[in-house]
Amino acid sequence: MSIFKDKKEYSSEEFKEILRRDRGNIPGGGKFFEHERKKLFSEVFGSRYGSRISKDDFRRAISDLERKMKSTSSDIEKRNFQKKIDYLKRIGGF
Repeated sequence: MSIFKDKKEYSSEEFKEILRRDRGNIPGGGKFFEHERKKLFSEVFGSRYGSRISKDDFRRAISDLERKMKSTSSDIEKRNFQKKIDYLKRIGGF
């Protein structure tokens, strides 16, 4: 699945709706429930990328998560970051 196959960018509201409708499956096992996907949106995108989220913004957000993951020393936090990264890569088609 790639959300950017048909469109180059989405409004924040469209993007929230995509996350809401997604099943939340994480590659390698696990699942993000709807309330977790809402929280993920606000943590990762929030108002940082403005009212439109492009494919480049999406990649930048994943890169930011990867940097945060590398800077943390807790294995549990690293695993949580990796789950978020894997999920976002799946829906982004990366």
